[in-house]
Amino acid sequence: MADVPDNDTGAVRQFWRAALVIAAALLAMTLAERLAFMRASAEPSLFDLIFDAAFLIAGLATTRLMLAPGRPGLVEVWATALRRALPALVAVVIGVLAVSAVVLPPADLTLQAWTALWTALGASGLHLMRQGGAEAAAADELLLHLSATGVALQLFAGWTLTLAALIRLRLTRWTGAVAAAGLLLSLGLEVWMRGQGMHPQAFYLAPANGWPFLLGALLAGLPPERVNWTLPSGGRPRQVVELVWPFVLWLWPIATLPRMILARPLTLAELAAVLAVALLFALATRRWIERPVRQRLGHRPRTVLAAGAACALALALIPAGIVAGHGLPGRAHARLLAEAASIQRHPPLQAACHVDAGETRPNPDCTMPAGGPAEVVVWGNSHTSHLTPAILDWTTRRGLRMRQATKSGCPALLVSGGGLASAECLAFNRAAVAGMGEGTPPRLVILGGAWTVVMARSSADDRQEVEGLERDLAATVQRVRAVVGPGAGIVLVGTTPDFDFAPAACHSRRRFLGLDTRRCDIAPPANAAMAAVMDGVLARVAAGQAGVRVFDPAIALCEPGLCRTRAVGGPWYADRHHLTPAGGLAQSQALAAVLDAAWPAP
Repeated sequence: MADVPDNDTGAVRQFWRAALVIAAALLAMTLAERLAFMRASAEPSLFDLIFDAAFLIAGLATTRLMLAPGRPGLVEVWATALRRALPALVAVVIGVLAVSAVVLPPADLTLQAWTALWTALGASGLHLMRQGGAEAAAADELLLHLSATGVALQLFAGWTLTLAALIRLRLTRWTGAVAAAGLLLSLGLEVWMRGQGMHPQAFYLAPANGWPFLLGALLAGLPPERVNWTLPSGGRPRQVVELVWPFVLWLWPIATLPRMILARPLTLAELAAVLAVALLFALATRRWIERPVRQRLGHRPRTVLAAGAACALALALIPAGIVAGHGLPGRAHARLLAEAASIQRHPPLQAACHVDAGETRPNPDCTMPAGGPAEVVVWGNSHTSHLTPAILDWTTRRGLRMRQATKSGCPALLVSGGGLASAECLAFNRAAVAGMGEGTPPRLVILGGAWTVVMARSSADDRQEVEGLERDLAATVQRVRAVVGPGAGIVLVGTTPDFDFAPAACHSRRRFLGLDTRRCDIAPPANAAMAAVMDGVLARVAAGQAGVRVFDPAIALCEPGLCRTRAVGGPWYADRHHLTPAGGLAQSQALAAVLDAAWPAP
C-alpha cells in the first residue's frame, strides 16, 4: 500500500509525527489499563501517569518545533497539528454518534452527543468532570478518552501562543524560565486539588495537567542529537507506526460499547475481537480518510486552518442537533422514555437541602413540614439523601418534622484521622451538628456515609483504613451524643448495595435491543465484600454506645447473594450506587422497624 507524500517541511513533519505516534502509543497503554482494571482510585493511577507522559512528549515536540532553525510560524505549526490529528478524530466522533443512534436508547445517545459537543469545543473534561473521576464515566462514555485530546489542545494552544510572543519580543532565552514557573504553578495546583479531594478536577482540567507538558518544554533545551525524534521515512514501518493514532482513537469506543450492552467485563476472546475490529477501522481510516485529506490539503497552512475550523463547527452542530432533539426519542417505546425520566427525579428535599462542592454550611430552615423544630435530622452525603423518601414516609405517619443536612461526597464524620473526609466536608459536618444543638435538639439523628465508596476512594491499606474509620465514626457518634443529649436515638445507615454497571441504563439498553434484561434486574452487588467489613464496623460502634442502632439497606433490597434493582413500577437505581426516589421508598418497611426501635421512649 503506497503512502501519500507529505509536503510539510522536514522538521515540522518529523517532530510532529514522532510526537503523535509516541503519545498515541502511551494512550494505547492507558486504555489497555482501563479495559483490564475498571476500579476506582482516588490517587494517581497508571491512567494519570501515562497521560502525563503523553503530555510531556507533546510539550517537548511543540517547543522544539517552534524554536527549530528556520522557525516555522505559528500558522504552519497549527496546520501541521490539525492535519495529523483531526481527520481520524472527526471520523471517530461521527462514527460513534452514528452507531449510537442505531443501538442506544435516547438517554444514552444524548449522553454521547453531549460529550461529542464538548469534544468539538476542546473541553470535554468539563462535561465529564460532573460525573466524577474517570472511573465513574468509564462504563458509559464512548468518547471518554478524547478528554485527553482536549487537555492537550488547550496546553498546545496556550504554549504555542506564549512561545510566539517570546519569539516576537526576542526573549526566547527566557523560554526555560517561563516553562519552569508554569511547571511549579501547575504542579502545586494539582497537589492542592488532590489534597482537597478534588480528584476529578485534577484529572480533567488543563491547568492541573500543565506541568508534564511544561516539563517537556524544559527538556526541549537538550541537544537534539541526544534524542532521535525521527521515524522511518517510507515503506511498511512508516505505515505501521502511523496506524497507531487511528487505532487508539477507535479502541476505546469499540471496547466500551459491547460492555455497556452486556453489563459485564469482556472475555479474552471478546477482547481479541475488539483489537481486530479496531485495527480494521484504523486501516480504513488511514486509507480512505487521513491520506486523501492530507493529499488534498497539501502544504497550504491557511487552508488547513480554515478546513479545521469548518470541521470543528460541523462536529459541534451534529451533536448539538441530537441534544436539542432529546436523543431522537421517536426510536424508543414510551415506557423506556418514562423510565429514563424517572431516574432523573431527586428525593423530596434534595433541591432545597442537599449542597454540593464549595458550600460549607447546611440550610438551617430545611425542614418538612415547615413551622417548627425538627424532631428528626438526616445527616450525611448523597447516599444518605437517597434514603429520605422512606424516612419522610415514617415521619409523616408519625406526625414528625424532618430536617436534612447532606452534602455530596461528605460522609458523616466530625473527625478524619485517615483523611477520609476533606477539610471542606469537616467544616460542613461541624456546622450541621452545631445546628442540632440550637434550640430544641432533635430526638432522632440518622447519619450515613456510603462507607464502601469512601473506602474505595482511598489507596491506603484497607485494614488500617477500616480501623481508622471505626475510631473516627465512634468519636463522631460520641460528639453527636454530647450535642443532642442522652435521650435521643441515633441510627447509623449501612451500605447500599452497588454494582459494576448502572442497572437502569443496562435495562434500558437491553430492552431497546430486545434482549433479556434479567441480568440487569437481579444481580450480585459489587461491594459485597467491603460491605460485610463495614457491617462489622457499624455493629461494633453501635454496641459500644447506648441508644445507637444500625439500618442495613440490604435487608430491603437483597436476598442472599443477589439484590433487586427495580420493581414493576420502575427502576430503583439512578446509577451504580444511587437510588431513585422509588428505590428509597422501597426500604420504608425495613427502615420503619429500625426507626421505631430507635425512637426514644416517652
